[in-house]
Amino acid sequence: MPWNDNVVTFMSSAASDTQTIKEYIYPLYTRILYISFPVEDRFMLYPICKLTYLTDTVTPPSDDFNPFVIRTELHKVVFFVEIYVPTLLGDPHERKQADNEMRNRFRQLSGSLQIPKLYGMCAFGTHICFYSYDRDTRIIIPSPVENSDDTAPVDRWGLNIPEEDG
Repeated sequence: MPWNDNVVTFMSSAASDTQTIKEYIYPLYTRILYISFPVEDRFMLYPICKLTYLTDTVTPPSDDFNPFVIRTELHKVVFFVEIYVPTLLGDPHERKQADNEMRNRFRQLSGSLQIPKLYGMCAFGTHICFYSYDRDTRIIIPSPVENSDDTAPVDRWGLNIPEEDG
């Protein structure tokens, strides 16, 4: 998808591992979500509280890595995003925690789900992984890797939004 100049500017800033999530990453995803889910089409972007913290050394809740939920005008959830700082992507424990957070968010939203399939996106900076939840089968894809210390391998976040295939 070709991005406009404003989004490209934010992407270049957000791609740096040294940038803060509030300063570059939130604005980047806010812009992308409003482009992908326009208000004119009756979508609304809602910030929601984190379910858990990634580490014991996180900032206070007001500075926590907030996810976003996209709802229709009838308050039907159609998509959600969990956002983490780019520097955490290389740590298997942090990826596992992020993966667990995604699964817990699907479970939280499943009780009121009004569509057959819910999609979510987990982002470490500009590296993204898409998830889906089937309401009828209650299956979440991708599945955790069984019998491995790395249950959420780094290659799941192989899409990088500034790149052409992202």
